[in-house]
Amino acid sequence: MQERYPNLTGPEIEKLYWRKWFEDINGRIVALVREPLDAELKDIEMLENRYAQTIDEMDAEILAAEKELEAMQGELVVG
Repeated sequence: MQERYPNLTGPEIEKLYWRKWFEDINGRIVALVREPLDAELKDIEMLENRYAQTIDEMDAEILAAEKELEAMQGELVVG
């Protein structure tokens, strides 16, 4: 291949130049955008999972647990 270099035409030189420096530039640009977005989406998903239960739902669970506790306390026999 090296013996061909002096005989390359202009279009062949441009093609080799493009291939060396720019062929995968689209993929690299997409990766520059995609990687931080994927990280942000992962953080958002983690927050969504962490805070999926609303305060109203937690209050309802607490109320149900308190009622269950009261019922069990009523069943206790002293002495």
